[in-house]
Amino acid sequence: MKNGIPDENYVLGVRKIAIDQIKIGVCIPLQRNWTFGSDATINTIIKLNGIQFCIGSYQPIVYITSLSDYQNKLTFIIKNKTGWLSGTRGLNDYNGDPTDDSIIPDQPRGTGVHLGGTIAETFSWYEIVTVN
Repeated sequence: MKNGIPDENYVLGVRKIAIDQIKIGVCIPLQRNWTFGSDATINTIIKLNGIQFCIGSYQPIVYITSLSDYQNKLTFIIKNKTGWLSGTRGLNDYNGDPTDDSIIPDQPRGTGVHLGGTIAETFSWYEIVTVN
């Protein structure tokens, strides 16, 4: 959110775009890229939103399925990778390369510091919306 308006790359922003598309008869999938940056870090601390910090950057995809003249199913899918790179971020040197902004690079399980490793997560849900 920026000034009370959902960022179009954030889940609520993609949801709004999908509903706007439905209103004009366009039911194609949407994909965006939301990037966890310094604004998100500050927002996470202010709102104590630990889940946002854990998820970090992600790519929301929304599939639109028409159920009737006014009802549509929005299926949201977010695939995310969590590893040391994202978990130890915060040393942004502002050189435009986010891969050197962390203390520890991603490591497969059982290597490196032997405290876990990179995992992949998939979040999915659906919502039935009525659009007149």
